[in-house]
Amino acid sequence: NFAREFDERRGTEDKLTRHVQQQVEELVNIVRESEAKTEQDVGQALKVLRSNLSLQMTEASGRHLQKLEKKLSDEFNKVVERSSADFGERLSKEGAEINQRVAKIEALLRRSTERFTDALDPMRATLTDLSSRFEEVESKAMLGQPGEGQMSPSRLKQQ
Repeated sequence: NFAREFDERRGTEDKLTRHVQQQVEELVNIVRESEAKTEQDVGQALKVLRSNLSLQMTEASGRHLQKLEKKLSDEFNKVVERSSADFGERLSKEGAEINQRVAKIEALLRRSTERFTDALDPMRATLTDLSSRFEEVESKAMLGQPGEGQMSPSRLKQQ
């Protein structure tokens, strides 16, 4: 009997040992599968994190670039406004200088015209006087006959 009980116990122990080994192997397989799945999940999670981080960096860069672009645009507009104001002031000053110069030139032209007119007046008087004398001489020449001391009008014109 004792031997049989011993064999039964041994058989039961063997069965239990095999059962425990199977359970341990199954647990090890589950742990391995779980580790593999965890590694896979961690890999996927890392990919998602990298993608999100990359996207966030891109968005941050985009926002930063937009801020920089706005700053540059604002600075450019300020420079343009200052330049426009400076240009307007210079243009206004130069316009005033040009107007002054034009006024001086107009005054010089008036004086020159007056001087020229003043110089022409005696010439006109002389020309009028000469013209009336010529008409006198011509009329005398027509009245008289060409002879000694008198000239014909055609001869007067030749001379």
